[in-house]
Amino acid sequence: MGAFLFSSPSRLQTHMTPEMFRTPLHEIALSIKLLRLGAIGQFLAKAIEPPPLDAVIEAERTLRGTVACPQGRMLAKLTPK
Repeated sequence: MGAFLFSSPSRLQTHMTPEMFRTPLHEIALSIKLLRLGAIGQFLAKAIEPPPLDAVIEAERTLRGTVACPQGRMLAKLTPK
């Protein structure tokens, strides 16, 4: 029965929402920074369906406005040296 699900990708695609769209973008941005994957905008631009640029800018602004990014410095106190 499980093999049938994988044999019809169109049916599978209509029911699955990518995690990027289920998770708030600022949480994804925080993960990108914590994992040191590079600049948030550049990393997200590589996605199959990248989020709009204004949403990426807003996510970065949200991070800077939280305790996670004090004084506009991206995760200075959270990342190990």
